[in-house]
Amino acid sequence: MKILLVEDDPDLAQLVKLHLENENIEILISSNGIDAWEIFKKNFFDFVILDIMIPGFDGYSLLRKIRNMSKIPIIFLTSKGDSSDIILGLGMGADDYIVKPFNPLEMIARIKAQYRRYKSNDNKLENNIIEIDEIKLCPKEFSLTVSGNEKKLNFREFKILKFLMENAGIVFTKKQIYETVWNEEYINNGNTIMVHISRIREKIESNPKDPKNLITIKGIGYKFSRSKINA
Repeated sequence: MKILLVEDDPDLAQLVKLHLENENIEILISSNGIDAWEIFKKNFFDFVILDIMIPGFDGYSLLRKIRNMSKIPIIFLTSKGDSSDIILGLGMGADDYIVKPFNPLEMIARIKAQYRRYKSNDNKLENNIIEIDEIKLCPKEFSLTVSGNEKKLNFREFKILKFLMENAGIVFTKKQIYETVWNEEYINNGNTIMVHISRIREKIESNPKDPKNLITIKGIGYKFSRSKINA
């Protein structure tokens, strides 16, 4: 298991790290919500432990961002123990809530219980794979393989590719792609889309200058071609 811990108290963070490493759990630590979000986008995690009162994005904001991208278990670890705070956190998508101070053994037991539940509900991972010919995208693992070779995508590239592959054969404008992936209004952001499309092609096309998968429809936008086998 690989866990992201977001906690701005360095002593507490090291205490949690020590106990988790004793359980052979890999852990990365961030003390800032903005930094934590960048780390999350660039790594694959099985679990997140999240304080609420952190610099940058607070815990609630970071929870929302992670939930838009992943269903992995998230436990709040915080001194905000009022019932209203607990209800808010759980209602926003947290899986559990541990109030400081806490027993490290209880924390580990809760992490393992939530992870078991998550894995049992997610044991048909292959059903979530999007595969068109030699290109295979696995949203749950945030992974891409092309002809069996793993390729690295950043967060936006992954979201664009996922959107287009899920809707293969349909043409989308730059505006539609931008507003779907960035979740904000499109205002002269065409160059942003072009740069991301170009980077994706470098990773999925045998010849990026003559793409066969991610195709430009002149004057309209882009589409991902349907499977050659099923075409």
